[in-house]
Amino acid sequence: VKLKGKCAKEHERYVNIRVRGAILEFRRGLVERKISSLKTELRKARRELDELTGAAKQVGARVETRRKPSEILDEIKVVNAQLASLADVSPDVEKMYMKYKELLEELSAKAEIAGENRKRALEELELRKVKWRKALSDLTHAVGKTYKEILGGLNATGDVRVVNPEDIDEAGLELHVGFMGSEPRVLDAYTQSGGERTSSIMCFLLALQQHIKSPIRAVDEFDIHMDPRNRERLMRQLMRLMGARSAQCLLITPRQLPGVEGVSNVITVQNVAGVSSVKVVA
Repeated sequence: VKLKGKCAKEHERYVNIRVRGAILEFRRGLVERKISSLKTELRKARRELDELTGAAKQVGARVETRRKPSEILDEIKVVNAQLASLADVSPDVEKMYMKYKELLEELSAKAEIAGENRKRALEELELRKVKWRKALSDLTHAVGKTYKEILGGLNATGDVRVVNPEDIDEAGLELHVGFMGSEPRVLDAYTQSGGERTSSIMCFLLALQQHIKSPIRAVDEFDIHMDPRNRERLMRQLMRLMGARSAQCLLITPRQLPGVEGVSNVITVQNVAGVSSVKVVA
């Protein structure tokens, strides 16, 4: 009886061991199939990784970032949605962009050339300004010297000055004159009388005429508003300058000519009874 009981126990233990072995074998099969499935997924994931890595290398170098992949994926989704809204954009956009880019580069090159040309033009303009100021200064000095000499014959003093010589657009001339020992002042309508202004301007024009190249000159009725004394003095100065120059001068005046000795020709026109009579005084 004891032996039968012992055999029954051993038989039961043997059955339990066989059951546990079968269960473990079943579990091992499940694990092996799971491992095989995971290996398949791993190979698939590696292939996808290789494809994505190749595509990323074509796009550019790897971007270092501290963001999580989930954040980047979310941003990619947003960008894809924005791109989807531009689905109706013409496929020639890239060509148009490249065309306008080339045009912009061409215009930029032309603008650079234009800038260089402008710089050279400004340098040349500045050089011409310097030469212009020097020529103007020399001419003003020469004209002013003759102006003073002619004014001296009228018992007057004066000068010719350039104002704003640094600015060509704003530059101008000022005539200074003083009669009968008075201090020279700027010539204007509030300081000198009409006859004094006319005399001063005629003195300046006569001084300026010496630097004008012309075979013949004409002076028309300059002495209308002059007093007899200044007219006679200025007329003598004019006769003197006419005799010292090779150019011919045509002087027109309705008044008598004083001191015409030595003048080449004097033509008089007189209206008698409605008829103009012309005479030449040798």
